[in-house]
Amino acid sequence: MPSMKSIDVLTADKSLNHSAAVSDSRIPILIWIVLIYAASLIMEWKAGVFSWISLLFFTGLLALHASLYWHSPILVAKRAWPYFIIQGLLIYGMSFLVRNGSPVVLLGLYPVLIGQSVGIFYQKSKIVAVSFGCYSLVWIALSAMGWFEDILLLVPLFVLMNVIVVSYGLLFFRQVHARLRTQSFLQELERTHRKVEELTLANERQRMARDLHDTLAQGLAGLLMQLEAADAHLDKKNPARAQEIIKQTMQRGRKTLSDAR
Repeated sequence: MPSMKSIDVLTADKSLNHSAAVSDSRIPILIWIVLIYAASLIMEWKAGVFSWISLLFFTGLLALHASLYWHSPILVAKRAWPYFIIQGLLIYGMSFLVRNGSPVVLLGLYPVLIGQSVGIFYQKSKIVAVSFGCYSLVWIALSAMGWFEDILLLVPLFVLMNVIVVSYGLLFFRQVHARLRTQSFLQELERTHRKVEELTLANERQRMARDLHDTLAQGLAGLLMQLEAADAHLDKKNPARAQEIIKQTMQRGRKTLSDAR
C-alpha cells in the first residue's frame, strides 16, 4: 500500500466537493468493469462449465454493481458505509457465480473499491477499514472455492493490484482537487473583478455628480450675478447696458446647459 502520509495530503482538502472527483472517475471505472466482465466470461468458457443461468445472475449483479458506481456521488454523500458494504458483498457474490473467473472478479473489482475509498473518506482509519474488509472477503472467497494451491500467488497479486490502483487513485484525486481549487480561485477572482468594476463605476458616478454639481453651481452663480448687474443698470435708467448684459447672460446660460449635458 502507498504511504499513509500521501493519503494525509488529501485530508487537507476535505472542504472541497469530493463528489465532483468521484464523478470524474465513473467512466474509467465502468470501462474497467466491462473488461472484468469479458475476462471472467472468457475464463468460464475456457473451463467448459459455461452456465446460462449463472451468467444471467452474474450479469444482473454486475449491472447493479456498475449502477451503484454510476450513482456513487449521490450515494456516498448520504450513506458512505452502506455503499461500500453493499458493493463488497456484490463482488463477493459474483465471484461464486463464475467460479473459474472468480480470481479475475476478486482481483479486478476489490482494488477499485479500495481506490474509490481514497477519494471519498480522506481518513486513514476508514480507508484501512475498507481495505481490511476487502482483503478478508478475497481470502474467504478464494478459500471457499478451493483455490488453495494458487492462493499464495493470487494474494500477492491482489496486493500488487491494490498498490497500482490506490497509487493511481491518489494521483487522480490530487489532480481533480487541484482542478477544483483552480476553478474556485478563478471564480473568486471573477467575483473580485466584478466588485472592482462596481466600485470603479460607483466612484466614477460620484465624480461625475460632483463635477455636474460644481458646473451648475458656478454657472448659476454667474448667471445670478449678471442678472443682478442688469437689474442695477435698469434702475440707473441705462437699458442699453442692461440689454447687453442680458444677452451675455443668455449666452452663458446656454454654455452652462451644454456643459451640464
